[in-house]
Amino acid sequence: MIWLLQYRKKGFEFGYKMAMKKIQEYPCCDKLIYTVAMLLEGSLSMFDDGENAKYYEQIERMYERIANSKDTDIRNHVLSKLISKRIERQEYDKVQELIDVLPEHSLDKRQLQVNLYIRQKKYYQALEILEKKLIEEVKEIQTILLKLMEIHLKENKIEEAEYIADISHKTAKLYDLWDYDSYVAYFELAVFKQDATQCVQLLKSMLTAMSKKWDINSSPLYRHIKTKEDDSSLEGLFLSALIKEVKEDEELAFLRDNPEFLKLLNGLYKS
Repeated sequence: MIWLLQYRKKGFEFGYKMAMKKIQEYPCCDKLIYTVAMLLEGSLSMFDDGENAKYYEQIERMYERIANSKDTDIRNHVLSKLISKRIERQEYDKVQELIDVLPEHSLDKRQLQVNLYIRQKKYYQALEILEKKLIEEVKEIQTILLKLMEIHLKENKIEEAEYIADISHKTAKLYDLWDYDSYVAYFELAVFKQDATQCVQLLKSMLTAMSKKWDINSSPLYRHIKTKEDDSSLEGLFLSALIKEVKEDEELAFLRDNPEFLKLLNGLYKS
């Protein structure tokens, strides 16, 4: 790429002509075209004297040229760039067409859609997307924290595990998650320590949380997320799974002689 760096001495126009010549030599190399377009666009600002509109247009055509690249990474990055440019020009119909082309699990798709909705003043739709993304990310963080704690427990690093359990509890509270989520890490920690008193106390709290419907829309963080009328059945499923675990899990065998646990267990058998 030494030929591209010569623009520093001979100016942008020289570098641009050299770049076009190199692309003519390898017209089917999407990676080359993408790299050249990125470098030219980045360096153009250093030479922008207000008369470089033609170069910006040419660079955009280069992106358009590889918008259907077979290389998924190149295609998605190019589409993201084109979307951002067209949002700035308020070409919203064209923007939506490009967003629709992006795969559902593209890292940028939802954020690009949010940017478009904001420019169109469709705030409700933008909030719904962001709220869904937020709760997905927080749930993923909780999963990671539990796995980190599990590893520390296997290594018998109790202090680190306790710290992570505290973080998991605070995260659930901070992000208005289901009350049940705030107890999970503490319960796993108590089971590892075979702390019967703490286990029973936490089980009672978890069962109480599960017996109540989680009204996700009550939180300002998730007010625009659409919920189904039968979502309450999920709490019932979780409750059944927890009851089964309490009754059958061998890791809880140390609780079998605990009077408070037996009282709680008898209550579950009757439920």
